[in-house]
Amino acid sequence: MTSSSPLPPTDTDIPGLPGPDALLSTGQWNAFDRSLGRRSPPSRWLGWRLRMLVAAALLGCLGVFGLAYWLAAQPQIGAAWRTTANGQVELHIANDPQLKSAQGKTLAGLSTENRPMVPVGAQTLQRSARWIIDDAQSRKYLATQKQLAAVLAEPALNLHFDDGTMLELRPKARGLIGLGLLFWLLCALALVVYGVALAVVLSRPGRRNGVYAVMALCQAGNLLFIAIESTLDLVWPPGLVGWDLYGRLAFDLVTGAAIVHATAVYPRRIPYASTAIALVWGSVVAMIALAAAGWLPGVWWWVQSLGALLGASSMAVLTWSHRLEPNPFALVLRRFGSIAVPTW
Repeated sequence: MTSSSPLPPTDTDIPGLPGPDALLSTGQWNAFDRSLGRRSPPSRWLGWRLRMLVAAALLGCLGVFGLAYWLAAQPQIGAAWRTTANGQVELHIANDPQLKSAQGKTLAGLSTENRPMVPVGAQTLQRSARWIIDDAQSRKYLATQKQLAAVLAEPALNLHFDDGTMLELRPKARGLIGLGLLFWLLCALALVVYGVALAVVLSRPGRRNGVYAVMALCQAGNLLFIAIESTLDLVWPPGLVGWDLYGRLAFDLVTGAAIVHATAVYPRRIPYASTAIALVWGSVVAMIALAAAGWLPGVWWWVQSLGALLGASSMAVLTWSHRLEPNPFALVLRRFGSIAVPTW
């Protein structure tokens, strides 16, 4: 005797098409999407991961706007400078009406009532001490920038020109508009890189994605420093010139170490990978510490040499990995490395 009760629905049953006035639950809509071959959004982005990503993105935006607000409040001279053929600094464009009469003159230095004149030269217009090769010149650049920042912090300063004339000027705040379009574009790009790093880590937490996040965050930091450099005219904001040197040095070396770390475990883990990874990270941390303590002569040469060695090591590791287990991804990465390493 057969029962007249209907059979229970199975997972393979295709739900009927919803009518125009039907109100379906989320589960019903997901079932309908699966019947059409569509997938619902990954569940991992519906819980704590999404909340953490949104919170981290908001913190990043607040950090960028806080930096912009602080830079906008810094005093500036209100002029554009350029280097002459004989290595002097010339007043190229005067935005302040008080400087119009000195446009085209060569600046000799800045002073105040309480501070002696700080001489300026072509090196003063260097954007970053990171790319000054000679140690003595790098230290001189840092010292000059600190002195100029102290002079610019005074309510009034004197501009001394090589023809013997002197102009008194009261520095004014730069303002948000004075930061320039390039600053905002670079900050936006840094936020994108920062957001991608967080999304990768939160979507699938793990060591490999963590190494990728370290590389991405270092590049986001470099972009922020470049954004700050785009706002400079003659003087670095107080306290940042030293951070630019050692921060960018650390970002470059950490990125190189992370690349070697990543290639040692992916696409195939090489033998003695743990030892190689520990050696690489130990070398990078030691060099950063020695450079920051001032115990490393020829900092630029050491950093560039170690960076090139890390790049070459990553290519060698990829070659070894491909021989152990052929993988087209290793060949693609090695081709990219063959372009990046020589440009370093």
